[in-house]
Amino acid sequence: MASKSRFVVGSHVWIEDADEAWMDGLVEEINENELVVNCTSGKKVTINVSAAYPKDTESPRGGVEDMTRLAYLHEPGVLQNLKSRYTLNEIYTYTGNILIAVNPFQRLPHLYNNHMMGIYKGAEFGELGPHPFAIADRSYRLMINDRISQAILVSGESGAGKTESTKMLMQYLAFMGGKAQVEGRTVQQQILESNPVLEAFGNAKTVRNNNSSRFGKFVEIQFDDNGMISGAAIRTYLLERSRVCQISDPERNYHCFYMICAAPPEDCKRYKLGDARSFHYLNQSNCIELDGLDDSKEYVETRRAMGIVGISSDEQDAIFRVVAAILHLGNVEFAEGSEADSSMPKDEKSQFHLRTAAELFMCDEKGLEESLCKRVMATRGESITKNLDPRAAALSRDALSRIVYSRLFDWLVNKINSSIGQDPDSKILIGVLDIYGFESFKTNSFEQFCINLTNEKLQQHFNQHVFKMEQEEYTKEEIDWSYIQFVDNQEILDLIEKVTYQTDLFLDKNIDYAVNEHQILLNASKCSFVSNLFPPCEESTKSTKFSSIGSSFKQQLQSLLETLSAIEPHYIRCIKPNNVLKPAIFENSNVLQQLRCGGVLEAIRISCLGYPTRRTFFEFINRFGILQPKVLGRSHDEVSATKMLLGKANLTGYQIGKTKVFLRAGQMAELDALRTEVLGLSAKKIQTKVRSHLARKKYIQLQISATQFQAVCRGTITRWRYENIRREAASLKIQTCYRKHHARKTYTDICSASTTIQSGLRGMAARRKLHFCRQTKAAVVIQSQCRCYLVHSQYVRLMKATITAQCAWRGRVARRELRELKVAAKETGALQAAKSKLEKEVEELTWRLQLEKRIRADVEEAKAQENKKLQLQLQDLQMQLNDTKELLKREKESTKAELEKTLVPEICVDATQVSELTAENRRLENLANGSLPGDEQTPHGTSMEYGRASYIERHHESVEALINCVTENVGFSEAKPVAAVTIYKCLLHWRTFETDKTNVFDRLIQIFGSAMQKQEGNADLAYWLSNSSSLLIILQKSLKPAGSSGTTPLKRTQTQTSFLGRMVFRASSITVDMDLVRQVEAKYPAFLFKQQLTAFVEGLYGMIRDNVKREISSVLALIIQAPRTAKAGLLTDQGNNWQAIVSHLNDLLKTLQENCVPAIFARKIFTQLFSFINAHLFNSLLVRRECCSFSNGEYVKQGLEELEAWCTQAKPEVIFKKFRISYDEIINDLCTELSVQQLYKICTQYWDDKYNTESVSEEVLNEMRTLMNGGSGQDASDSTFLLDEEISMPLSLEEIGDSMDAKEFQNMSLVALFLVDSGELGWLVLCKLWCGRGCGCGWKPESIERGSAVEAFGSGDAPVLIVVGAERPGGGIGTTAGIVAAGDWKRSKLELKFTLFSSTGCSWKKVGTVVTPASTRPFTPALLSSNA
Repeated sequence: MASKSRFVVGSHVWIEDADEAWMDGLVEEINENELVVNCTSGKKVTINVSAAYPKDTESPRGGVEDMTRLAYLHEPGVLQNLKSRYTLNEIYTYTGNILIAVNPFQRLPHLYNNHMMGIYKGAEFGELGPHPFAIADRSYRLMINDRISQAILVSGESGAGKTESTKMLMQYLAFMGGKAQVEGRTVQQQILESNPVLEAFGNAKTVRNNNSSRFGKFVEIQFDDNGMISGAAIRTYLLERSRVCQISDPERNYHCFYMICAAPPEDCKRYKLGDARSFHYLNQSNCIELDGLDDSKEYVETRRAMGIVGISSDEQDAIFRVVAAILHLGNVEFAEGSEADSSMPKDEKSQFHLRTAAELFMCDEKGLEESLCKRVMATRGESITKNLDPRAAALSRDALSRIVYSRLFDWLVNKINSSIGQDPDSKILIGVLDIYGFESFKTNSFEQFCINLTNEKLQQHFNQHVFKMEQEEYTKEEIDWSYIQFVDNQEILDLIEKVTYQTDLFLDKNIDYAVNEHQILLNASKCSFVSNLFPPCEESTKSTKFSSIGSSFKQQLQSLLETLSAIEPHYIRCIKPNNVLKPAIFENSNVLQQLRCGGVLEAIRISCLGYPTRRTFFEFINRFGILQPKVLGRSHDEVSATKMLLGKANLTGYQIGKTKVFLRAGQMAELDALRTEVLGLSAKKIQTKVRSHLARKKYIQLQISATQFQAVCRGTITRWRYENIRREAASLKIQTCYRKHHARKTYTDICSASTTIQSGLRGMAARRKLHFCRQTKAAVVIQSQCRCYLVHSQYVRLMKATITAQCAWRGRVARRELRELKVAAKETGALQAAKSKLEKEVEELTWRLQLEKRIRADVEEAKAQENKKLQLQLQDLQMQLNDTKELLKREKESTKAELEKTLVPEICVDATQVSELTAENRRLENLANGSLPGDEQTPHGTSMEYGRASYIERHHESVEALINCVTENVGFSEAKPVAAVTIYKCLLHWRTFETDKTNVFDRLIQIFGSAMQKQEGNADLAYWLSNSSSLLIILQKSLKPAGSSGTTPLKRTQTQTSFLGRMVFRASSITVDMDLVRQVEAKYPAFLFKQQLTAFVEGLYGMIRDNVKREISSVLALIIQAPRTAKAGLLTDQGNNWQAIVSHLNDLLKTLQENCVPAIFARKIFTQLFSFINAHLFNSLLVRRECCSFSNGEYVKQGLEELEAWCTQAKPEVIFKKFRISYDEIINDLCTELSVQQLYKICTQYWDDKYNTESVSEEVLNEMRTLMNGGSGQDASDSTFLLDEEISMPLSLEEIGDSMDAKEFQNMSLVALFLVDSGELGWLVLCKLWCGRGCGCGWKPESIERGSAVEAFGSGDAPVLIVVGAERPGGGIGTTAGIVAAGDWKRSKLELKFTLFSSTGCSWKKVGTVVTPASTRPFTPALLSSNA
């Protein structure tokens, strides 16, 4: 009981109210044992002191997560805490280890997704906010660690959300241990998929819930030794059988009856069904349809779910045949028969339904009628048949319907269990009990009697468990509790006796018997499904066995309690906040009634028997330290400080534990009264000091104001006098200046007029002279252009005549040789041999013809452009000729006379030139015939045959050389990866992009794949990311689909005839000139290669990011746990954690820079890493209330400043400051990226553990709440308040392609490998800008200009650096005997000129010059060596 000392004037109290259950108010007056309370509603109430309860004014605005932490543990405090949290959409609250769940009547998917399950996985109980996942995780951990089976009991009244809570529990257990597979579906999937089937046949609408479970369901989830789900079983208890035949308005029967009546027309015709209102078992209530529920769709969904859980189509048809038969059976009415006390079907309608039921049961119609209207009673020697009156026949009909439906439901449960599969070897399990709660209606019948008896039994089990938990808490804290006695002062039926029950039809509803005639009749059914529901039994021949629903109900209840007693229980109490089933409505009286019936307040009562108030030493000292300020110093430990405070308050009966102080009921209020008194005295002292300070401050301000006023007046007078003196002096100065200005202006006007006249005269003379010069110059230009044109025309005609003569002569010679060849071709023996030669020559000539056509096309194009340019010049000349027409006319006539003399030039045949041309033709013929003169023969045949025979081999060798090169780390040039550009140039020159089939791409993909599989570290991954991304950027800019327009045409490649020319054809792939990246019409393999390359870029990108995430995650875990590892307000210096993150970021940045990773990828990696850090820290604020505090905010802010400073070094960032602002400023300036739900969650979670101030006003919170409620119709996915980290690569190919310019790849040195065939030996030619060994010494010959190696073997006068050496067996190049040729090479006919150097280590010495002879034989290193 409360005492007078607990309250003073001004105390906040709770008083009982008939409408609101409890109402808060302020004590205005105390009269002995009576209090005058001014309520917040405006009422003034006088009550007894014992009827008032203290109110905690310092409780958090959003309530506490665990109600055992309430300062005052009583009914109004519990109710207010639940209401405060429900207002904030915090629907879960702890009471010790018991979870209270308030139904929100809306979808909150963000609370139950995989991300949330990952947060609760492995977390200590109580570390995170209250949640069913926490209960499930605790039961799972206890099962694994202690090897003891667990049970989670979900209870509450109809509509409180028990079924949804059960689904969430199974979802989490499946998340923790869901691996086993059965027929392609996991065990947990089958359990969840069985819910629609059981709901269809076991759920119905009640007064308070549209989908109330009318049976108890105990789901046993079995686990193996590794903690993985190995099997499951569903146990059902206490099915409400009487509902099949009798329902009350406005309830409904089981859902399946309404579904089958709304089935498709063909099914309704098959079962001879109509409107649901036409059936007696359904029309007893006016509620046939439910708002928002389509029974026809539910029928289809139920059949689909039945198929998923393993019920065949034939079995489904049989099930619904039985359901339809029950409906028809209910429409059979009885009338008196011809005999006394007999009965028969009332009319044709009843006879029709009887016949239909018999057809659906597939049994004899007459036998069904007799089983309903008669009874066979067995005696010792005979059987007696007894007629039943109409009332008894109706009861027999209902009994048959109940027993058939009950066995059908049992069959479904057994079928589901057999489909799921049980693990007989499992020794541990977690059971989830979902059972209906206490029911109290205006009219309570037999069903409510059984239900309330069940809940009272479970309540007794619950009370014992709560007392056991209290004992464990006291034992853990090592306090004396032996004198605390738990007395259960309620009999088992106390709760039932409080309710008024309607006893009408109690006996009828309690009857549950299987009539022998029914058993025999249905066992003989032609439908195997029906006959299996009623298997034969030995007692079928005996007299009818009667049983009671109540007795069977009691047996099942006892079995359930025995099961629960053998395992460790956990409790979830579900609360329905209102009876209208709508969100955001909290009815105090309704909730309070459920708290009382659900045992929550009973748990509080048990707690109050001992020590209901328990506080940690820090919390106790933090709250009551002002009673004894010296205990706040560091000289006292927590235990001694707590004892000093309790001694100051003169309290007795308390207990000091290991970590907490335990107070008896009422002691917290006495401490608060003392605290209020101390705070009042302190407030008076503060007011005195403040008033004195304000008075003195006002006096000083008046004194200062007077002094300032005097100074202003004196200054004004002085300034006025000074202004008069200054004006007199200024007047004199103005007069002087004006006179001077007037005289100067007159003089200036005269000078200006004279100058103007002189300049005009001089300009006129100059313009005349300029005009004469221009005329003279124009005449000279016209004459020169005309003479030039005439001379050029004469030269063109002479060249044309010369070429015509040469062509005619060569044609004549060629025809003569052709006739000779034809004569030789007639010989029979040479015909067959010449055929193959000619085919090869045709192929070679065709190839040359195509090349010639390309060259001619280029020449014609150049000529066309030149002609166009000349035509434009001619037009200009013609315009100028108009001014000098007469002069040109005379010159034209003289020129014409001269041209007529030279129209037919005399062709002089030079015998020397003719002989040279003839020798050249003969030489070309020899080349075409495959014969070389003298020493120009090679051991391998002709150059043409050699080229055709070894082309494919050389191509394969080139590919191998490329693969061997890029497999190793060849480094970077000009901050770009060498390997990537080398690959691109080779593929471009080989025209691999334009081929329909090639294996080069596959070889390259294998290289990147092997690099990903090795995973040797971020350095290697960064190197391959740099190469693959750079190559992807080039391909994105280069490749285009075949047939597309608007692109740059391909550059034609000139084919060389000599071996060095062919080597140039292969080697030029490394040439990086101004148009390195050009567009190519690529085929499908090229685009497939680009697609695969994109996948590798994404993979490498993700691997680097995830590696760093793993390194950072462990550090973030320590940062998030900081509030739990240090006292609030006294956080230790944990800056090392933030420095560790900065160190990881530095290492990553250094690695990316060293490997020249494109900036766009580096930026995205760091963006996602900061998003990862942001999401983890932000989510920790939302799911851990201790993190959302002032002290932790300062700690996190300090760490973020370190990260911000690091970012500033890498890239300047804008750092903003935080202010106390309004909601508009929050969403527009500070938190533009956060949703209303996230802002609301943070504002309600925040608590100032240092100064106990509120940063966000109630008006702002109300505005946020209004916005959330107004947007309740938005997509459910938008309602989540947790941040999801970005895991994909947030880049498109267009962004990647636009991130780098093709010109950035210019001026870089490359590595390229070529295999030069010298006949007997294979020589490896390595082009590199450094020394021949590739040792990275940085040596660069002075004689080689920048970019020389890039232009290796290019056309033109380009410097060349060649390192020639024998390839070693183990790889690499032998450079000690190598020769380096560096210098200019000129193409004059077929001669090549080289400047040679010899190498010794990294020193080079010029040894001479080599000029290759004009021949077509292969270019070999041996030739260079001999000439050198």
